[in-house]
Amino acid sequence: MNDFENIFNEIKNYFENFEKQNYKISSKSVGWHIDHSLRTINNAVFELKNSNPTRFAYAINHRRTFLFFCKKIKRKSLRSPRSNRNFGNITLEELMFQFELAKSNITTIEKSNTKSNFNHPYFGQLNIAQTCIFLNIHTKHHVEIIKDIIK
Repeated sequence: MNDFENIFNEIKNYFENFEKQNYKISSKSVGWHIDHSLRTINNAVFELKNSNPTRFAYAINHRRTFLFFCKKIKRKSLRSPRSNRNFGNITLEELMFQFELAKSNITTIEKSNTKSNFNHPYFGQLNIAQTCIFLNIHTKHHVEIIKDIIK
């Protein structure tokens, strides 16, 4: 969970720039990338908590294997699911709410069954360990985009 502490500390530093935008880097603002990253964490943990561990069945997924090997998501290679996108105005208050919820949610993962799972639209069924790896890679991906927007 140490990785998540570092990521959360870094994300919090970008809150003051949540309205910044650079169309050469992304059509979305810094706030959108923060919000999307936090929603992804919160939705994944929600699914883990509500999953049926007995239904977890490992299956080979080449996209997932490639992602875990490279530890990097190629920009503009995937489209985020509607559930992890904000279609309204992003406010600092909403970001703070999502942030605190994500920090709280991450701590609950440790107490979950190791076969708790969630279905990712591209990478298939992920158990807790795989989910943590994915969330780490995904959040770092958006942090890199945020850094580039702010430059």
